[in-house]
Amino acid sequence: SNTIFHTYYFDMSVFLSLFVIIPPSLQLILDLSSPCWHIESEIPSRDVERVAGILSRGFRDEVRRTGKITLNGTVPGYVLQDMHRKGMIGDPLAKDHDVKYRPLSRLTWLYRTSLPLPSEPQVEEEGDKYLLVFEGIDTAAYIVINKIHVFKSHDNQFRRTVIELKRDQIGGGGNHSDSAKGLNLTIEVVISSAVEEADKRAFEYPHVVPPVSFPDVQHGEKHRNFLRKSPSSFSWDWGPAFVPAGIWNP
Repeated sequence: SNTIFHTYYFDMSVFLSLFVIIPPSLQLILDLSSPCWHIESEIPSRDVERVAGILSRGFRDEVRRTGKITLNGTVPGYVLQDMHRKGMIGDPLAKDHDVKYRPLSRLTWLYRTSLPLPSEPQVEEEGDKYLLVFEGIDTAAYIVINKIHVFKSHDNQFRRTVIELKRDQIGGGGNHSDSAKGLNLTIEVVISSAVEEADKRAFEYPHVVPPVSFPDVQHGEKHRNFLRKSPSSFSWDWGPAFVPAGIWNP
């Protein structure tokens, strides 16, 4: 029967897709993986000058004026990659840039995108549900749908997060459209600083968990054991400490 299940599936990965299962023989796929994501970070006032100073010259005045970093982003990807593409920073792997750009790892980053959902008469039935599936967010994050519905939380780089939405939820937040035009969906992923989150959890934990420091030559970040995130991103004897943030999983 065409009426038993109507499931929308968003796969946030290299191939972000929207699958409409209505019967099994019919499948609608929308590719959402693109450079059409907006990324921004509101910089704490105490850090604005420090962050502006590490950016390329053409971007410093705007950051000082607005207190924000804004750019277009690509999913899948990482903030540092997109900043490098835009020319906001130099090559992260050159020289001592892992130390120079370390203040960026202490910021909270917002990923946002909006898209219209096609309205198909045969799927507009009571009980329709949508599954929003994140294959890989790095790392501590929460998700906002249409600026109203907050889904908390994701804190594991390696795990899938699945959010079930009802049709009335997707129509909320001032984004409701009539059936002729379909529905609009705004997805926001707010990614906290992994450095700050790990430090916070270590402070709240009643016991000391090593390592609590690195050799000075590594310029590492401590408390990596408090997050399910690639340990090498906090520094290793063979690699830099970028502690990156992004929607990453292929």
